[in-house]
Amino acid sequence: KTARPRCFDPAMQITAQLKRTPQEKGFGFSIVGGAGNPLLISKITPNSPASRCGSLVVGDTLISINGKPVEGLAHPQVVSIVKQSGADMEVVVMRSQDSGDTSMLDSAQPAAAAAVPPPLPPPPSEDALA
Repeated sequence: KTARPRCFDPAMQITAQLKRTPQEKGFGFSIVGGAGNPLLISKITPNSPASRCGSLVVGDTLISINGKPVEGLAHPQVVSIVKQSGADMEVVVMRSQDSGDTSMLDSAQPAAAAAVPPPLPPPPSEDALA
């Protein structure tokens, strides 16, 4: 599947303040991409700091975390920045016209997953043969 171009509206840069409680281990969002590919929010966990802030949606492109630009960084580097954030984290994202559309995340999946053929249809019933 060919990745669709992402169209950004400069007015759609969003700053989100995430706060986690001492009982929460993470901020409640997952990312895909990195190192030459856009870093996209791929999942937001219900009842997490990311969902409670109300500003982030699946498909948003990460611009910076705690004032550190993340464009061009490898996925593990970005995960490390998130883990070092403590209880509070500021995330700046760019909202594209595709944000919230999870189908555009298909292009972030490994190519082998896209090459799996669809299942075969069931055999015809005996009634259809009569």
